[in-house]
Amino acid sequence: MDYTISSVDRALRMLEALADNPGSGVTELAAATGCTKSQTFRLLFTLEARGFVTKDADRRYTLGFRAMLLGDQARRQSRLIAAAEPFLHELYDRLRENVLLLVRDGLNSVCILLRSSPDPDQIFAQVGRHGPLYAGGGPKVLLAHARQDIQDAVLEGEMQAFTDGTIRDPDVLRSLLDQIRRDGWTISEGELDLHKCSVAAPVRDASGMVIAALSVTGAADRLRDTLRTETRDALVSASGRLSVALGYRGTPVVVS
Repeated sequence: MDYTISSVDRALRMLEALADNPGSGVTELAAATGCTKSQTFRLLFTLEARGFVTKDADRRYTLGFRAMLLGDQARRQSRLIAAAEPFLHELYDRLRENVLLLVRDGLNSVCILLRSSPDPDQIFAQVGRHGPLYAGGGPKVLLAHARQDIQDAVLEGEMQAFTDGTIRDPDVLRSLLDQIRRDGWTISEGELDLHKCSVAAPVRDASGMVIAALSVTGAADRLRDTLRTETRDALVSASGRLSVALGYRGTPVVVS
């Protein structure tokens, strides 16, 4: 039995569409959500009245202050974020590179926590930004530990080339996912950002399920040789201790 309330579902899709496409009008939002223009207008009117949406003089919409407050409360109430923050700060203080926490959202990855490095060049991942599961260190960690049907859907679907280094061959990717599960960590270079390298490891909950990926991302010419090994060892240690903080009592990964 389907207990979904269609009007609530449409309203939430509208907020998600605005998060991804700020400054959109009724026509664009109707196309993005699959709603009619009439439904879109009524939803936006209701959300605007509640402070979740704002409209400018050109009738372009953005998320309102109540959406911001709701997001802030969600962040405060997240056990994962609360547990992860000290480890992100620890890794940043030690390595001075971007440190990210990513989770899977359907067939995508999404960054939920980021400690940015002083590097003026932005990385692909930003808090709240969705990305692929087949490219990048953290995303591939999430894909490697996802259900088989999720893996099949991603690897059999369309895969965009973000750079010349993006791997899109399903057989090559399946082999990489096997290696990630064996090793307990991975390194990705130039797949999402041409000159960036990321090292990532899984984060587990009390049941042993991989619920997130912890990643360190920086310029590829910096994360080489000794520094790359140091980064890997620090990251694997931090992800293991974060998993323990979340209740995991399994065997930790030992990097050989």
